[in-house]
Amino acid sequence: MSLLNLFKKNKVDPRLLVFPQEIDGKKVSYPSITNRIAAACGDCAILMLLCYPILSIITVVFNSKTKHFAEANQIISGYMHETNSPIVALSKALTDETMIELGFFKFFFMYQIVTQLALFIVSIIFLSWFNNKFKTSPAKYLLRMYIVDSTDYTRPSLKQFIIRNFSYIFTISLFLIPLFIANLELRKRALHDFLSKTVVVKLSKR
Repeated sequence: MSLLNLFKKNKVDPRLLVFPQEIDGKKVSYPSITNRIAAACGDCAILMLLCYPILSIITVVFNSKTKHFAEANQIISGYMHETNSPIVALSKALTDETMIELGFFKFFFMYQIVTQLALFIVSIIFLSWFNNKFKTSPAKYLLRMYIVDSTDYTRPSLKQFIIRNFSYIFTISLFLIPLFIANLELRKRALHDFLSKTVVVKLSKR
């Protein structure tokens, strides 16, 4: 490798020199948008695996509370096979006389509210605990990425982590679209980083 290529590889944006260049003897850099998206997708997968047993229990409980659930599922499945389109199948099920008599959709919407609320609460609690203990999220940990206070690069407070995770779940629910603003910002900070006054860094040996 030539000296010129080596210089280009290690060149640091002068605007970043006002921020700490190392933490605990390790070099600070800022993950690319690709790494941030990969970490977010990894966190989503881990959260789904974590929440799967809880969602299964909720489903079993709801199934036991209504004798019509299996019948309604069969009707919806029938429309799915007939149309091969979830939207069309749902629209047909909405006007199905049997479904109306069963009162299935009132039950279904309640089920959705409970499962989504459970998923949200478990995600916030788990991520906040993991952040506070390891200063990162599960997927970020695997990618050697850490969350620090955006001002002094120290460990963020639990309050910062909770605020960050509320807005992080919001980012995930919008298919990671708010994450793309990170590519426009000097330190690659996304919406949830701004709201919680944190920044994601990658640490490596010098």
